Amino acid sequence: MERVKRSQSSDKVYHDHLKRTKCDGIAFVMNTKFCYRSSLGKSSVFEQLSNEILYEIFEYLDHYHAFQCFYDLNQRFRNLFYSKLPINTHLRSISKAEFHYYLTHTIIPDADRIQSLQISHPFVVELFLSLSCVMTKFTRLSKVDIHMISVDSIEQIIDCLSSMSFLSSLTLSSIAKVKNVNEICFRIFRLSSLKYCSLSLPTLRKSVSGSITEDPTSPIECLIIKSAVYIEQVSYFLSFLPKLRRLSIDHLTAMPSPLVILENSPPPICSIYESYDAYNWEQTIRNSMPYLETFDLEYVHHMPVSEREQDEYHESISKFYGSFWREHGWFFERQDYPQFEIGVFYSRSLHKKRYDLLFHESLRTSWPLSSKNPMHHVYFRSIEIMKESTSYFPNATHLTLTEYLNVNDLHEFLPLQRLIELTLTPLKFPFEQLLKLLQFAPNLHKITLSCTIFDQVEDNLIQSNELFQNVSKTNMITTVIVHRTIVRCKLPVITTLFSRTRYLSLHLHKEILRPIILHLLPASNSRIPYLSTLCLSSQQNNLMKSLQTIMKSTNILPEYEMKTIGRNLYLWC
Repeated sequence: MERVKRSQSSDKVYHDHLKRTKCDGIAFVMNTKFCYRSSLGKSSVFEQLSNEILYEIFEYLDHYHAFQCFYDLNQRFRNLFYSKLPINTHLRSISKAEFHYYLTHTIIPDADRIQSLQISHPFVVELFLSLSCVMTKFTRLSKVDIHMISVDSIEQIIDCLSSMSFLSSLTLSSIAKVKNVNEICFRIFRLSSLKYCSLSLPTLRKSVSGSITEDPTSPIECLIIKSAVYIEQVSYFLSFLPKLRRLSIDHLTAMPSPLVILENSPPPICSIYESYDAYNWEQTIRNSMPYLETFDLEYVHHMPVSEREQDEYHESISKFYGSFWREHGWFFERQDYPQFEIGVFYSRSLHKKRYDLLFHESLRTSWPLSSKNPMHHVYFRSIEIMKESTSYFPNATHLTLTEYLNVNDLHEFLPLQRLIELTLTPLKFPFEQLLKLLQFAPNLHKITLSCTIFDQVEDNLIQSNELFQNVSKTNMITTVIVHRTIVRCKLPVITTLFSRTRYLSLHLHKEILRPIILHLLPASNSRIPYLSTLCLSSQQNNLMKSLQTIMKSTNILPEYEMKTIGRNLYLWC
């Protein structure tokens, strides 16, 4: 097979980059011999393993990670990547040099082998779209997951996917609000082989009107909507999905007044409490989704005020406990939040991947202590209720805390060593507890937290605290998202604690932009040497112009690419 000739200049940049870089905690292993000990107690060199065993080992790794570790080890390992085996790859926290090297040596020459492609990077998405000659060679591509998409790229992506006859799974997630969400959905419905579709496309209010000149009959069997969606939209969409077996909606809401009428759609339901009338859903499922097996619903609404509204509310809720729903095994719960004047109505399903421990007494019922508990995302909102729960989540990989909880108590609910993602939203969370949490969760790769956690940190902590020193050297976190406005003096604590960070997101005032840039971006940066993507958000405009002025005046290398999406400014190097 003809292969693309290696570019010396790009290879040199890449190898220079390797000297100071690690990827997601996987060390680059150039000119290194691996050893392992067999059950007989004999030591053997890793390179002596047969190709068949090595291929089995590669199956446990993402293709891109395996490529980073072994491609440049020696010629024999390089030849292993020239097989005819399918490629499944995920590109997320990747630098420019790494991407172009992988593009040259894998994506372009082996495009016809790529079976699954996941991209979680706004710059990489646009680079793929610019390579039209490569996109046409994805003849075996069956699964596409693209996150952090800009609004301008969504329609281009769908155009490229329309020619891929084997595409059966599609996940799209936008980082900005979408105006023409209906048109985008209709185009997705026209994809001829699509069976699974997951969408997170935040929409602008009053942007749901639209028309369609032909009725697409979609082969989609599983539809997951993770962004807020209007009940009128769902009713409209379902008429094009006759083969649907699973429907999951995270946030279902009523259309704001005045209602925006969808062209060619059935008459809208006007009452907010009738919007999720069980009878309407039952008829929709019987007529439009006869094959539906799973029905997940979460609907947030305003609390009823008048006595008439309360009667309508309770009557509508009660119909979801009828025989039709019981026969399908679909059960529901309701939550009332008087302090916020809202209520939540949602399904309790064994298929759900997230568990919300809220305020209501009804959620004190617990899952059995067994490995069959399917929850991957555990969301703790109430400490009082949580302490009275006997639930255990052995398969949880994502933990969200909205209130402070002692780390020692968390062990009773889930194995911390399995966590790969952590979200901390409370403004007051003791920094010492954060360090303990990081110590007990060594496999974390992503953390989201508030910068207020660092407010009480003393300046000499980095040098004097033994736990801080240990955690900063051992944690494998590569993605750090810091909410609320960052204070300049706290940035060294963050960059020292999360020294392996490759993607960093900060909210800041434009006045401290210069010291933050000087701290993070110098070419000889030893504070956070693996950083490849920086996201800066601010309430002020012209952030890019200010940044360009700073970079020009300080002689920072011009190799950084910049783009603005919404109020976020992204830099890539």
